[in-house]
Amino acid sequence: MIIYKFEHEGNIYIGSTKNYKVRCFAHNQHKKQSRHNKTKLYKYCIEHEIFDIRPYCTIIEEIDGIYDKILLRNLEQDYLDRIKPNLNMVRAIGRKKNKI
Repeated sequence: MIIYKFEHEGNIYIGSTKNYKVRCFAHNQHKKQSRHNKTKLYKYCIEHEIFDIRPYCTIIEEIDGIYDKILLRNLEQDYLDRIKPNLNMVRAIGRKKNKI
């Protein structure tokens, strides 16, 4: 399980994935598709001519050996609450009362 951060000129996006390489590839592909390029992250990348997000992404936490989607989303939400990124559009886990 991986929590990662995209950061460019003070603008931040926090994400989570079980496969970092595949997720970075998906981000790069989604920027090219009109149905996805309405998100803050993809709009930002298009406006700043960022064609490959990998140079701007860093892994901020990695937990090997297990994959639990609920745990991953809660961990991501903890980072969203602490860092307060401006390019994320939604919470990772819904309402605060659903948190484990």
